[in-house]
Amino acid sequence: GQMFIVHNFTGFFQIDHPKIKKSVDQFQVVKTKDNYIIFNLVVNNKYDIEVKEFIESYWSEQLKYPVVVKVVNEIPLTNSGKRKFIINE
Repeated sequence: GQMFIVHNFTGFFQIDHPKIKKSVDQFQVVKTKDNYIIFNLVVNNKYDIEVKEFIESYWSEQLKYPVVVKVVNEIPLTNSGKRKFIINE
């Protein structure tokens, strides 16, 4: 029943938290049928376990769902050439 609003996530990844803003280049949030939240992240060399743990902890508290962070090489574009930021299975 909780709404996932893209601005909540874009705001989070653009905050002045020095590690997050500088280590995550792209993101995608997936709410699975099994009520897990998966963050697909394209990261750079500044990303580390501290960032991963912070993201998982922060969002599991905010969303009240288990959160898993996955590092991916790319987040594919849709047919229209845009990136889908939120996917609800």
